[in-house]
Amino acid sequence: NFHWIDLGNGAVVPTVTDLSPNNTDAGGPAFTLDVNGNSFAQNAVVRWNGTDRTTTFVSTTSLQAAISAVDIANAGSASLTVLNPGAGGGLSNPVNFTINTVGDGNPLPAITGITPAQATAGDPAFTLTLTGSQFDVSSVVRWDGSDRLTTFVSDTELQAAITAADLAAAGGAIVTVFTPAPGGGTSNAQAFNILSGGGGGASFLDDFQRPDSGVLGNGWIEKSANAFNLTGGAAVKQVVTSTYTDNISYRPATEDLLEVEMASELRFTSTTPGYPQLLVRVQSDTAGNDSTLDGYILYVNDSMSEAILGRQRGFSFVTPLATLTLAPAMNTTDTFRMRLRATGTNPVQVQGYLERLSGTGWEIISQASVNDSSAQRIATPGSVGFSGYIGAAYRYDNVTVTDLAQP
Repeated sequence: NFHWIDLGNGAVVPTVTDLSPNNTDAGGPAFTLDVNGNSFAQNAVVRWNGTDRTTTFVSTTSLQAAISAVDIANAGSASLTVLNPGAGGGLSNPVNFTINTVGDGNPLPAITGITPAQATAGDPAFTLTLTGSQFDVSSVVRWDGSDRLTTFVSDTELQAAITAADLAAAGGAIVTVFTPAPGGGTSNAQAFNILSGGGGGASFLDDFQRPDSGVLGNGWIEKSANAFNLTGGAAVKQVVTSTYTDNISYRPATEDLLEVEMASELRFTSTTPGYPQLLVRVQSDTAGNDSTLDGYILYVNDSMSEAILGRQRGFSFVTPLATLTLAPAMNTTDTFRMRLRATGTNPVQVQGYLERLSGTGWEIISQASVNDSSAQRIATPGSVGFSGYIGAAYRYDNVTVTDLAQP
């Protein structure tokens, strides 16, 4: 079990791409600022007008900084940078944060839903309807960051022209609304799914509608036979002593995929939920080894309000790539859904979603997208699976696997 760890800093000069929020009203309360970019070191520090602020490392592309009420007491702007300390590091490019005069400027838009929320690759152009709040006549709908022709209906509704080219390939897009200065900014994001043609894109579907059994069946490979039981038409987590790397149930290597999304409905029986997990690009050559697992992972972090998107390599614990804050928090009465996808090879784009089933469909309660360009990235096809730790407070149902490269 020999392994080594590089204790060197390995710092590089970071880059800041955007801030969330990117403005606020003067005289407001303290808040947490999300700083997005690239090449952030674990000891990176956010600087506000050249002065260090308390910084939390989320991933190499995401930091959080504590901004005090004093920082935003007066209208104007602040210059924000990120410092990677140590040899080879340095100071990022500056990005301005706007502090609005109270009563002036456009409001920050917010999206509560999009209709439709999915299409099939090759579909014709259509009109996307967005509902939300604080939309302005100057607001523009953005599709993966690019402006689309937008019609202002009201401060709670916008319509956007989505082209056939936008739907040419299976995968997905991130929809946001941007309102220009003064004030304004970029809204929260909503995911739009583009399914593969010919059968809706699902390469595999399991609704677990089989007789109760200690064996899942239907081709599932159970690394630990007692981790899940088939009960009441669902894969129900059992109390075990084995760890998550050994509790995985996964598909055979003959079904390995590179461009893939796995989704599963999720129900809880306790407000202490444990660690339900989905995995994609599970490497078949190591999946069967004790205490070893390679793949991308999305898991609930034993909390009704937090999940982690990460990379699992070998017997070491997960490397977090992003933290998802769930709003509203999950509960024991609603049905939820986890979705995890991986696309590309260099970098690998890893996306995670937590959703709640509402009266009108699936509502995203948190999401994250990370470009993994690390030397440890997983850039080869792999299996998909679900797992969990020792506790037993949840059940999986209606598992789907989508081949995002399927024509």
